[in-house]
Amino acid sequence: AESISVHKGLKIQGALCVERPPLQIVEPDYKQKWRAFKEAWDLRTGNHLTLEDEIVFMRFHFHFFQDKTATQALASGEAPALLRNLSRSGAGGGGRKRRGGTSKLASGSASTDTLVSAMSARAPGGLDSVMGEEGLDLAFPELGRKTIQRKKVERKKEEKVDDSDRRALRRLKSRSLFLLVRYNNAKHWTFPKADRLQDQGMRETLLGLAEQQLGADFRPYLVGACPFSYRKRLSNYHPGIQGRKIFYYRARLVPNSEVILPDQTPVSDWAWCCREELKDCLDEGEWQVVRHSLPLDDLSHLLSDK
Repeated sequence: AESISVHKGLKIQGALCVERPPLQIVEPDYKQKWRAFKEAWDLRTGNHLTLEDEIVFMRFHFHFFQDKTATQALASGEAPALLRNLSRSGAGGGGRKRRGGTSKLASGSASTDTLVSAMSARAPGGLDSVMGEEGLDLAFPELGRKTIQRKKVERKKEEKVDDSDRRALRRLKSRSLFLLVRYNNAKHWTFPKADRLQDQGMRETLLGLAEQQLGADFRPYLVGACPFSYRKRLSNYHPGIQGRKIFYYRARLVPNSEVILPDQTPVSDWAWCCREELKDCLDEGEWQVVRHSLPLDDLSHLLSDK
């Protein structure tokens, strides 16, 4: 039989605090107010930051203008009218001349005039014909009709979740939830716990805890290698052991993880609880141990403006 780990008369246990992050993020009011103020300020003062970089002004793949005036016109929205005037006056093509044959796309005023005509909505071939002349095929595969219909159905479909069902993983989408379990013949809810075996790493103990007590499909991601809290409990249940020392570790729920209780498990029930529900479900001693180390939700929307 494998022996448990004991330190100074206390049995060592590992507890797993699995967090399900919020499924939807609500933008705080102060961010909305700041964005509205910034947009109004930019509109009133005209303080817009512009970067003099050709790559910044790219509107499609392989799009480079040799004329800085043409580039600035395209970025400011004055194209194609200004670009036509530049091409008629012969002001295009400010770059270096290369020896040998040059393509239409890279040749000064000719490329400007061609791109202006390609940008026009009335052009028969448009940009695709220009790229085809250069030997560039930018055609992307079109989505099938079934794929488009399926995406529309998924958008219209609204998933209804009962927030009062604590076993539902998708309840309280804007809040962080934590996994609690109830062991057989236990009075209170608690975090999943397991004894650490002798010469066994705590990571191995926690992963074994998740698989043996919560099912093979439940594989959380352990955050860090250090516990965020610990607790000592004295008892005389086992001869020679004065109690136990419990170390709490944080973990995150990963996609496609599901609690399916195996046959040989000491867990009789489980629940996903928010921070307020933890206070009611846990015993007072365990709540005081973990309350200052759990992540906080954004509750700014509950604060009334003064």
